[in-house]
Amino acid sequence: MVPERREIETQLALLDHDPEVLVAWLGRCVLLDGKRAEVNLRLIDDQLQDRNLLADVLDQALQSADPDFALNILERLFAVVGREALKKVL
Repeated sequence: MVPERREIETQLALLDHDPEVLVAWLGRCVLLDGKRAEVNLRLIDDQLQDRNLLADVLDQALQSADPDFALNILERLFAVVGREALKKVL
């Protein structure tokens, strides 16, 4: 399944309220491991502190050849490049 942007935004709200439902939903998305994606999204969200930008990130990751890898690499970049510098690029 490749979700529409509005659905992505709605589901990302579950990060705060019902991560188990989010994991199940992510697991139904194309080429995503639900739990791994939820962990990466939570870590990215902690850095971005911007759910609209997080929705953009997930939307773009889902369009890549390997969405799990895309999210994982982005999460790792935050450890190397400062938050503000990386947010400017995004």
